[in-house]
Amino acid sequence: MPDIRILTEGDSSVLVEFGKEISPEINRKITATVQLMKEQHIEGVVDMIPAFCSLLVNYDPRVISYDDLKKRLEILLKMEVTAGEGCRKVYEIPVCYGGEYGPDIENIAEHAGLSVEEANPRIKINAGSVGIGGSQTGIYPLDSPGGWQLMGMTPVKTYDPDREIPILVEAGDYIRFVPIDEDEYKRIRELVERGEYQCTVHEEA
Repeated sequence: MPDIRILTEGDSSVLVEFGKEISPEINRKITATVQLMKEQHIEGVVDMIPAFCSLLVNYDPRVISYDDLKKRLEILLKMEVTAGEGCRKVYEIPVCYGGEYGPDIENIAEHAGLSVEEANPRIKINAGSVGIGGSQTGIYPLDSPGGWQLMGMTPVKTYDPDREIPILVEAGDYIRFVPIDEDEYKRIRELVERGEYQCTVHEEA
């Protein structure tokens, strides 16, 4: 694990950098740190936002100072943590590939195993679109502009402001894409719109 750095981010946030590369090891460390901080209930910490290689900690400077928070973080980061090293939660996300659902699938297939050529940014990409950017695969949670190459679409809402927990997955969770045909896509979409669909979720060692 590279040296971890704690940096200031404005007057009420600190950024904990765990490295510069996306890796399972760093992901596990970030997930474990978030879990440990939740268990510690550090007074003054109002939010934690994990990313691929970092953790943004928002705090109330009227409750805890930057220096005190940094000391607490330094102690926590030295602790042995094992969260995320046992079972992992896996969400099965159905995806309809190709055709109008994945207009770039042929180009992606042609370059399988190689760096994907940049697609021209689109003005609007529909929510649920599944795309590839560099070495990453992602789901567009909302209608938005974007430049990733699109290979398919899921009827599942990964973000729904009307749900009790709007975001479907948490940092550290895994996603397995499951191919479906167009008929199954439409069937699941109807269930989603009626609030009757639940993703298959299971744990793996």
